[in-house]
Amino acid sequence: METLRPSKKMHVSTETISDSKQTRLYQFTILYYAAPPYHTHNLNIIDFFHGCDFQNCEIVFDRSLLNTSDVVIFEHSMINDGLPKKTKKQTWIFVTFESPYTTQNTYGSFQFDWTMSYRHDADAFSPYGIIKVRSSNKGKDYPSIYSRKTHNVVWIASNFNTVSKRKSYVLQLSKHIDVDIYGRCGDFSCPGTFFECKKKLSEQFILSFENSLCKDYMTEKIFSIYGDDVNIIPIVRGAPNVRQYLPVNTYILTSDFASPLKLANFLKMVGNNETSYNSYLKEKDKYYNYSNPNDETGMCNMCKLLNRRYKRTQTLNIREWLWKGQCINPSDV
Repeated sequence: METLRPSKKMHVSTETISDSKQTRLYQFTILYYAAPPYHTHNLNIIDFFHGCDFQNCEIVFDRSLLNTSDVVIFEHSMINDGLPKKTKKQTWIFVTFESPYTTQNTYGSFQFDWTMSYRHDADAFSPYGIIKVRSSNKGKDYPSIYSRKTHNVVWIASNFNTVSKRKSYVLQLSKHIDVDIYGRCGDFSCPGTFFECKKKLSEQFILSFENSLCKDYMTEKIFSIYGDDVNIIPIVRGAPNVRQYLPVNTYILTSDFASPLKLANFLKMVGNNETSYNSYLKEKDKYYNYSNPNDETGMCNMCKLLNRRYKRTQTLNIREWLWKGQCINPSDV
């Protein structure tokens, strides 16, 4: 399967361990020292290393194993000033799945060695999703789908006020085209899970607006639209480099339009033309989201790095890594 994701240069030493010698590999112990409750639950019930290239890694949560663990992981939201003393041979990993705006500013005082994040320049790349090409096209009745699209735009949101100013953009857009708002921010509700709700929508377009406009920051708001039987066109407002991740002609970018008015006019034109509208759906259906918890991909990559004796070429400065050249301020509203 072809995978659509940015290329990532990985600096490794020439000392490697053959993938075929799994039975003789050293067993790496990975201590998740600072993990939020939901991560602890997920990692306890899922064997993340089962499908990995290397399976000689074990995740533990018992802090009494601190001094004997090869790797210690700290999730950004759980970090405080009381971190333990680092042993000489340990690898400390800073984990974040959020944009820099939601992190603290105290990380510079800690000696982290690697990063695990949605960012493709992280040492252990751990995305919210990966878009892949389908082996065969899904057969759908596109005329029937189009006939059931009786509304214009939908936005499913629980948080209005964000640094990306998505509230302001939506309010401006709604002056020129109808926008149905679901969730805590609106008057509409949809039963079932977030993903199941998207399958039932009668709107033609869905706003996939992130809370921050930061490089590589694309969450389930975007990737879930590429799930099976989600027959809706995403309008994306998020990572400045989104084109590196999503296949062309499967989505609409707000940044391609000078104003919400210009976007609204384009949406009306596409929505009123069955051929044009269905062309987006047909193109999107050539792909699917290979979706798994962030940790699964990240843990596989981490175990691979351990086996390949990975070493960073530069000292890690977390504050600089988080912020330098990552985010832009909205200028369209």
